[in-house]
Amino acid sequence: KHNAFNSFQDMNGFTIYSNYQQEKYNLYSSLSFNNRMRTQEGFRRTYNMINEGKTYFDDSYDYDFDSETDAFGNSITFGADYSINEKLQLNVEGIYKNHYKEKANNQLYFQEGTVGPLDFPPTHDLSKEGADKNNYHGELFMELEQSFENPDKKLSFSMAKDFGVDSEYETIYNDPMDPDTTFIDEDENTIEVDINYKSPINDKSNLEIGYDGRFTDSKENMDFQLSGDEGNDGWIYNGLNQFNYIRNIHGFFAEYQLELNEKITLKPSLRIEQVKKTIDFSTILDENVNEGEPQSTYAKFLNTNFEEGNIEDDYPIDINETNYFPNFNLIYNITDKKNLQFSISKRIERPEGTHHWGQLRPFPRNVYNDSFIFKGEPRLKPEFST
Repeated sequence: KHNAFNSFQDMNGFTIYSNYQQEKYNLYSSLSFNNRMRTQEGFRRTYNMINEGKTYFDDSYDYDFDSETDAFGNSITFGADYSINEKLQLNVEGIYKNHYKEKANNQLYFQEGTVGPLDFPPTHDLSKEGADKNNYHGELFMELEQSFENPDKKLSFSMAKDFGVDSEYETIYNDPMDPDTTFIDEDENTIEVDINYKSPINDKSNLEIGYDGRFTDSKENMDFQLSGDEGNDGWIYNGLNQFNYIRNIHGFFAEYQLELNEKITLKPSLRIEQVKKTIDFSTILDENVNEGEPQSTYAKFLNTNFEEGNIEDDYPIDINETNYFPNFNLIYNITDKKNLQFSISKRIERPEGTHHWGQLRPFPRNVYNDSFIFKGEPRLKPEFST
């Protein structure tokens, strides 16, 4: 790729595929490398217009920013399809991925809250962040599928395991000679198991039953450093956040299909889920180093939790629940190619978050943002709908 900021030597990649096939088996693999350089420039202006003039309040900002990210990733895949016999097929696959990055951020503040250029000259904030070169993500998959003389009859079993380590850091240069750095280490393991059996009962009906298990074990440690020098009073606030999340879901389901006639088909089904979840969280402050009265929003947030007893007394959290999900479908065939379908079902949307259980994590990750922090709620209940 090529753009106004970077060119081919910074943004490139390639993938190699291979395949070897015999009568009873098929072997395949791939290897890929990718380099991605991304440059951003922009600004943010927030103010209030009063009597056709700009007025700045505590939440006002006026700054320019630019950032440059250099990311690298590679992956390798091996897989095989094997016919054990005419009716039994086996598929296995393994994937390994490695990814890391370096990012530099610059922000030039002309206005921060009510403090503007008439009070002080523009201030320059520099920060860096990145991911460790030893980060990895692995996937293992295995599936067995048994077919029968009757094409509507099928038995399958599959298992998948995802695992990985993700270590990141963020450094902010409030003091160029003594910057603050926060390290985040994540270790995540998930296992999925699926068993499915489908068989006709007679010419007009069939039954499908199955089981699926979803097992998650996630650990996250955040080693944070904060410091400041407001006026003549310097302060230091260091500590360690530890977050462990374990969730096991056992799901059992059954679906019955009945053709009443050429026009109408009924499909009632029921799913039962048993969920066991354990969430543990702790914050350990480095009392041998910490000093002064911290002014950071993040430090104030954690101190408030300590004062209100939200850390020592509330963990671990153990949740056990059983949920039922009925479903009913009615299909009316207008013609061979047209039909009308009526359905009613109960569904669930579990709190997870788009990035590492963000909706459940009881501490913010954005340590150095004094304007906005995001905190999850470990007791957040799932959303049910019909």
